[in-house]
Formats: sequence, structure tokens, C-alpha cells
Amino acid sequence: MMATKHSSSELVEDLFEDLKDGVLLCHLIEVLTGEALPVNKAKESKRVHHISNLTTALMALRRRGLDLVNNNPTDIANGNPRIICGLIWQMILHFQIENNVQLLKEWGFELELANSPSTSNIENGSSPFNKSPYQLHIGRLKAPVDRVVLRWVNAQLARPYNINLTDMDKSWRDGIAFNALIHRIKPELIDMDIVHQNTPKANLEQ
Repeated sequence: MMATKHSSSELVEDLFEDLKDGVLLCHLIEVLTGEALPVNKAKESKRVHHISNLTTALMALRRRGLDLVNNNPTDIANGNPRIICGLIWQMILHFQIENNVQLLKEWGFELELANSPSTSNIENGSSPFNKSPYQLHIGRLKAPVDRVVLRWVNAQLARPYNINLTDMDKSWRDGIAFNALIHRIKPELIDMDIVHQNTPKANLEQ
């Protein structure tokens, strides 16, 4: 995981457990953004410190333009699999897009210089490209990007797994698609026969 590239981070063994204190999440954000975050790494870390770190992390993500409507520090501190998977997925989408502006231009998205008057409503902090010299029209970005990602996922999963997702929300809740993507990349890590027999919670936790 990219967070392990941080000089202070250890190997991630259990995503839901390892994110609880907020330290790993802050380190991951530092790696992705280059922004130094105030992290409480007390030896006797308490829940109040966990909540503080997670609040810092979520605020940093919101400053970068992520729309974290259903995310709160308490859910992450509790190790809620659905919330944590959703958060990580949002981060993947966001930072992959930010790092591939040229690719989006090739796909035909309309870009403007960041100091263009027509992007003034974006520059107030609502854009995921605050550090980029270009801005995407938000109205054109959200739905098309979701569709592009959905097409890619279905292209990976349709034939080998007979999986056809219809959206980026409910279709993921049983954990089968997540595991299938992992299996597609590292087959030895996942037994898909077991996945199809598991509960959604078990699929998301494994």
C-alpha cells in the first residue's frame, strides 16, 4: 500500500484495524499530497487521539476537493468496513484523476487555466485540482468519470467472473466485485468460491 512509502509507516496488515488511530491515513495523505499533517503518535494512544487524527485526515481530503458526505471519524475509528472501503475508493478515484489530467484531456474533457474567470466558482475549494495549473468543469467531470471507471471495471470482470456492475454504489456492497478485482490481479490471494458463499461483511473484511 502506498502509505508504507512514508518513512514513519509500518506494513499494512489489516486495513480496517490499521486505519483506526488515523496515523496511517494521515501518512497516506501526506504521501499523496506532499502536505505535512499534525499527527498525534503518542505511545499510549487513546480514542480521543484517534478521533483527532482522523478529523485532521478528513479535513485534509476535503481541502483537496473530496466530497466526503458519509464519512466521519467515528466510523473509521470503529473500523467500519463499508465506510473505510468507500473512503479508500474515493481517494483512488480522486488522486488517479488528479495525476492523469493529460489522459482526461485526451478523453475530451474540457479544461481551462486555473486563473480563468470562468473557473472562479471552482477555485474557492470545491475542485479536486486546487494544486493543478488546469481545472476541469465539475459539471462535466463527475458522471463521465464514474462511467469511465464503471466501464473499465466491467471490462475486467464481465467475462471471467460474469459480473456486471450497474453503478458505483450499491453494486459494490456485497464485496464480490472488490474481491474479484483483487483476484484478477493476484489470484492466489482470493478464493472466489468462498467469496460467493460469504456474507457481504466477511467479503469486505477478508
